Amino acid sequence: MKGFAAGFASAIAASAALAVSWFFLRDGTTDEPCAGLCGRGTACAAGRCVVAGDDREAVASVEPKARGRRGHRRGSRRSAARSDGSEVQPEISDDMDLGPQQVDMEQGGERQLSNTTIEATMGRSFGAIRRCILVAQADREDPVHGRMSIGLRIRPTGEVGAVTVRPPPALATSDLGPCVRGVVSRIRFPSFDGREMAVAYPVTLD
Repeated sequence: MKGFAAGFASAIAASAALAVSWFFLRDGTTDEPCAGLCGRGTACAAGRCVVAGDDREAVASVEPKARGRRGHRRGSRRSAARSDGSEVQPEISDDMDLGPQQVDMEQGGERQLSNTTIEATMGRSFGAIRRCILVAQADREDPVHGRMSIGLRIRPTGEVGAVTVRPPPALATSDLGPCVRGVVSRIRFPSFDGREMAVAYPVTLD
């Protein structure tokens, strides 16, 4: 009986020591709540670490961001959802896939015609211009040498507007000017996006 009483007293003492140890572990001698065991985003309430209510709301209000393979932000055709159910319209970035861009080469599409395009188009009608020169010199004993200057205005539609022809002085009274003017006025250039172009096209007579 004495052994039982001694064992029971030892058990009571051990339980009391455990209770005292838990009391100091929980409340302890430190002023920090929950003995400083609550991490970031949690708070001590009634001796327990719980998720802070304000932080939960902050996390829910963060909008998702689409990122590329290397962490760069990129545009997306899909709409992201906010916490209130509304949609976030996708942003347009420089690297967004807008699909293939088509340029109709037959319709031009350039802001201005290049010198290469103008020379190539004029060159296709040079045979007719040369015939005008030969006809103008047919009645002359000596061929005329010099320079003929052709000025023209090209409309955005590719049509030729005003045409001026300045033949060499020796052929000023011939039909060279009207003949060349008629040939050039019928030329059609590729269309382009821009203002009317003024072009000077010199021709050397050998």
